[in-house]
Amino acid sequence: AVIGDDPGRLLAAVLQSVVPASATLGAAKVPLLVCIVLYYSLTRDLLAALVSALVAGILLDGLSHIPLGYSSFCLCVIALVASSFKEVVFAEELITAGVFGACGAGIATLATGVLLWQGGLIAHPWLLILWKAAGAALLGMIFTPIVFRIAARLDRLVGNVEVKREPYGQKARYI
Repeated sequence: AVIGDDPGRLLAAVLQSVVPASATLGAAKVPLLVCIVLYYSLTRDLLAALVSALVAGILLDGLSHIPLGYSSFCLCVIALVASSFKEVVFAEELITAGVFGACGAGIATLATGVLLWQGGLIAHPWLLILWKAAGAALLGMIFTPIVFRIAARLDRLVGNVEVKREPYGQKARYI
């Protein structure tokens, strides 16, 4: 149910590939696919999170100059780590999304850069890789809460999640 029911993942991949990178932020792009992987990691079971990470990584690598598998590996590790926290954080809170977005986007960019550098596929100095990771972390912190809010509303709109009720019968607050 994860692979075929999410046209948003394809839209995010296309947007991430066509939106220009910010030179000020080390050529970092808006990490929309990392945001989606984090959303699935904090709101779904581990299998759904890993499938989401795998598909997002394939889309990311396929629409860029990165060999297939590099982004998938990094996103799967991020999904594993984020999923381990879903029982102890409030996934509905925007601050949670911001913190996870900053960490996830920064680590994904740094890990992918290191893997590409070790494989001899890029020759960027370490400072540029770190600058890009910091830029990605900033963009992740800004855009992950937005993506979480849109994804949660879409989930409720199509009936993927039930509306939670407070003990006195009122609807619970969502993202």
